[in-house]
Amino acid sequence: MNKRKQTQIATAIEKWCYRHAEDRENNLYHPLSDGRIYFNGKAWSYDSRGNKRVIENVSPSEYFEYADDESVNMTFEGKLYQILNYHWDNEYLGRLQEEFYQLIDGLGCWYELGNAWNLTICER
Repeated sequence: MNKRKQTQIATAIEKWCYRHAEDRENNLYHPLSDGRIYFNGKAWSYDSRGNKRVIENVSPSEYFEYADDESVNMTFEGKLYQILNYHWDNEYLGRLQEEFYQLIDGLGCWYELGNAWNLTICER
C-alpha cells in the first residue's frame, strides 16, 4: 500500500474516532484512547483523553505478531475494542462497527483483527 493511501486511511479513521468521542469538549472516551494508528513508519499514539502524539521510526511488527509494516495497523483498548469485539451483543456498538466497516470499505480496503486488540487494514 502506498504512503499516500496509508495517510488517507489513518486520517479518515482519526476523524471517525473524534466524531464518536462521547464527551467532545474534553475528548473523553475517545475510541482510540490508549491506542495507536501505525502507518508510513510512524505511529499516531493517543493517550487516555484522545490527545495525539507522533512517534517516528516505529514498526507495528515490533509490537504485535500479526502486523504488516507495509499497511495501516492499529492497536486499541476501551471503546474501539468494544466496538470491534462486542458489536454482535449490543445494538449501539453494532451500528458503530458497521459504520467503521463502511468507512474502511469505502476506502477500497478491508480489515482483519490479529488479536482482539489489534488489526491490519489491507487493500482489496
